[in-house]
Amino acid sequence: MTESATMKPVRFVLENESSSGIEPRPRGRKSLDNHLEGDRKSRNRRNQRAYRQRQQQQLLEAEKERDNYKANYSKLQQRLVDKNGKLERMANLVYDMERLCVLQGITVPSSITERLSMFKQRAAEDLDEQFADINESLRSIPNPVYETPQSDSSVITNTEPSPHSFIESPPSALEEVIPMLDSPLTEDMDSVGMQIDDIADIPALEEFSTPESIEVSNMSSQISPLRGPIPRHVALYYIQSQYLKKLTDPDKEYPPSGLDPTPLELALSDKVRFHPRLRFLPCPKLRERLMLFQDILDINTVVDHIVKGATCWGRDPLQNDAWELPEVLFYDFWFICDEDMLRCTNKWRLLNGKPPIVWDNAGRHVKKDSGPLGKVPSKFLGFLNMTEETTNNGHSLTL
Repeated sequence: MTESATMKPVRFVLENESSSGIEPRPRGRKSLDNHLEGDRKSRNRRNQRAYRQRQQQQLLEAEKERDNYKANYSKLQQRLVDKNGKLERMANLVYDMERLCVLQGITVPSSITERLSMFKQRAAEDLDEQFADINESLRSIPNPVYETPQSDSSVITNTEPSPHSFIESPPSALEEVIPMLDSPLTEDMDSVGMQIDDIADIPALEEFSTPESIEVSNMSSQISPLRGPIPRHVALYYIQSQYLKKLTDPDKEYPPSGLDPTPLELALSDKVRFHPRLRFLPCPKLRERLMLFQDILDINTVVDHIVKGATCWGRDPLQNDAWELPEVLFYDFWFICDEDMLRCTNKWRLLNGKPPIVWDNAGRHVKKDSGPLGKVPSKFLGFLNMTEETTNNGHSLTL
């Protein structure tokens, strides 16, 4: 009894308690209360923690910058390898060309100035050769014959005037082919005043025949020169020579012509690659449509139709209204034509006694049983069906 009475009750001590019943301080470093040494240590710990955070942030930024430099270095190294490969191939090509020039006995200029001067000289020689070809072709063209009325009869005899001077350039060649009445032959075909003759001044095709005697019932006393179309090869040579002149001397001012690029051509020149034969067509609107349809049409076929069937009746081949376009163009490729082309073509056809061409901008003039004319490419059959549907609905379709 005495032992049990003297024993104290058992008290369980918790983990965070001491045996004396006082709660201990939380774990971790802590500053001493009201002690200068403890404040200094806690401040140092805060500074060290901030320093470590700054170091870690700087390390991450440095690693990111290092990765960017490595990527740029790899790109530059690859570009350098490609450039060295190109330079090596160009050096081999230049070496082969120089070796070939040495074998052929050709003098290679040493500076870029000499090369440019040589290029201009060769271009001028090419133009001279083209002018010589034009002169050679013009030798076979007879001189123009003039009609002079007789006072005592209605019979007209043909007399030839004095021969003109020798042709030295395409402009004077064209003037030789198409002389003007009571006006001297001009040496510059590019003058602004050169326009198409009026309809009343151009005789019909029946007047182009030159028999020894022609009976005329009613005849005016005015002398009218006989004229014909410009030969096709002369017109083509002239267009090519003018194009070469603009290439060799682009800084010179030239009068406006049908070879000048349109705003659409200038806008698409850097984005779309055009067919090289289109640059020689003196009809800007026709060039634009062919450029738009060049992925669908066979440009060589269209240009061959134009080159073989077009006739230049005007005085300047560089103007689009000087040409009579072939009839097949308005039937087989009606979607690249317009009202201006039809008007100019019908004008020359009427003057030569031909019936006018019937054309519709929606292709309604093309018939299925029209024979060789009126053949439409298969890729445009769906377009034709759409045209018929819109026409039946009362709407018109314009290109």
